[in-house]
Amino acid sequence: MRVLPADKRTGPLKRADFGCLRRHQVLNLSRGCLHSCIYCYARGYASAPDKGTVYCYRNVPEALQRDLDNPKRRREIPVVAFNTASDCFQPHPDILETAYSSMEILLRRGVTISFLTKGRIPASFIRLFAEYPGQVRARIGLVSPFEDYRQRFEPGTAPIPERLEAIRELQRAGASVSVRVDPVIPFSSDDADTVSHLMHVLSEHGVSAISLSYLQLRPGVLERLHEELPATQFQLLSGCFRSGEWHRPDGNAWSKLVPLSLRRRGHERFLEQARRRGMSVAICACKNPDLPGDLCDANPGKTQVRRTKTRSPKRKLSLFDC
Repeated sequence: MRVLPADKRTGPLKRADFGCLRRHQVLNLSRGCLHSCIYCYARGYASAPDKGTVYCYRNVPEALQRDLDNPKRRREIPVVAFNTASDCFQPHPDILETAYSSMEILLRRGVTISFLTKGRIPASFIRLFAEYPGQVRARIGLVSPFEDYRQRFEPGTAPIPERLEAIRELQRAGASVSVRVDPVIPFSSDDADTVSHLMHVLSEHGVSAISLSYLQLRPGVLERLHEELPATQFQLLSGCFRSGEWHRPDGNAWSKLVPLSLRRRGHERFLEQARRRGMSVAICACKNPDLPGDLCDANPGKTQVRRTKTRSPKRKLSLFDC
């Protein structure tokens, strides 16, 4: 793995125009990600670096400081969401230093931060967050409680026990903490035993809210699954997507959904386990355009039901169209 310095040539913050984060200011600290999750749609972007290379935007803290020292600009930015195409807790000192400086700049200026991570959160960040109770909204990505799943699908991420311990540490630091179960992989992380075990473990660690969505297949992801999964597992997974149509929710990238009947059965497993434990479940609307769903955005508790129309492609896309 190589981490190379790079300058972010546009402004550090970008207003999201997609899905649950629509209208939020978002921030990515790198192009590429050391976590190397094989289902990651960002690895299929035309601008994505080669596997094993990550570019760290070391100039982001300085640019953020200039931006937010403008009083008018500061009033326009109540919340910043990290990590729509990378992770601020990648295991490299340059990325972590950039993340710490950026978060400190935002928090000191009264900006609430939201982040989604599957990485290891160093103790220095926990201490920083404890200084700003109520300003940190942490979402921990956790799909399965089992290490063999992590090693196969998300090999560079933090081990499961470390993510569970981070939940407790963040709670003690006064952060708002929820868990994002995304993406649920058919036949790998949605069976009854896995769901029951995961929900039990999360409940034991004080988690009261999760957001949930199944894998959404994009053309660029399929080739990577073919390359990096064992053949039998790839055939089982790809078979889920051979029926149905490609669609573009909100006019964004072409996607293909897990069949509705399979998703409904999986959702019900999570909902039943949540009911037993007094937990709430938000089913992500932007990844379920054919179902009523919730906007599980950077503002916990402000979910709303909506529907998104499915659009048919002007040209036919095959399952292996990349």
